[in-house]
Amino acid sequence: QVGERLVIAIRFLNLSTDLKELRKSKEIAVTGAPLHDSRTAILSGLYTMSPQIKWYGEVAHSQSSQAQPPTALHAPPLSATFGPIIETRAFTLRANFILQAADYMPLLGYYLGDRRGPFAEIRVRPHSRFEVYGGASNYVNNVAGAPNLHTYRATNESAGASVRLPSRVSLSGQW
Repeated sequence: QVGERLVIAIRFLNLSTDLKELRKSKEIAVTGAPLHDSRTAILSGLYTMSPQIKWYGEVAHSQSSQAQPPTALHAPPLSATFGPIIETRAFTLRANFILQAADYMPLLGYYLGDRRGPFAEIRVRPHSRFEVYGGASNYVNNVAGAPNLHTYRATNESAGASVRLPSRVSLSGQW
């Protein structure tokens, strides 16, 4: 912690994969040229402007190697995420913009490749027992614009509400 308002964290992550064993697996489909190893240094921070308003961000530098030459243009090694958090008793807004390099965090079950785009979620609580919420994101991959890779856009939207009934019973629905 730096002063009263700033929290900073540093993380180093080193991941490696036995590609021979991975290719033998019948449960996991391996496409393209999977990463043999990945090294990432991450600096993140949270700045509290007031009890209700905070800004957060993360910058990462990553390097990786593949068992065969990559088929895409070399993507930049930098990744970044930043956005505000506004939170009161009756209202919450979280938003960010993300730019992730392909080798940011290549974990099975998590790996999304490179991506870029915005995300936002909002929660409104007009009463202590009632809440309405929604979220949206719009991501695109192939950030480097490699002509030999497909470019996909993923747009997600959700909305819902929850009601806390007597006797510790809750009712909720989501679209």
